[in-house]
Amino acid sequence: MDKIQDYLDKLSPNSDQEKLVEPLNKLNRLLVKLSDPDSNYNKVITGTQKGIEYAQKLGRTYNKFAQWLAMPTVPKLFPGK
Repeated sequence: MDKIQDYLDKLSPNSDQEKLVEPLNKLNRLLVKLSDPDSNYNKVITGTQKGIEYAQKLGRTYNKFAQWLAMPTVPKLFPGK
């Protein structure tokens, strides 16, 4: 992703079309990998999303009991459902 960002940073609206081919091809390959459910990229993103959801749910449940027991509550770092 850093390489793609470096390529895109070097581009401008006046860049030759030939200079656009390589970074856009790299970006396309990345997006294809992200959308493929069997790719490692997709598995990492999906796992991270599920991990955040579990942490949010655990925090909400803990906070319900913590307030009754005069314990500190977990701050809402991520907006949850």
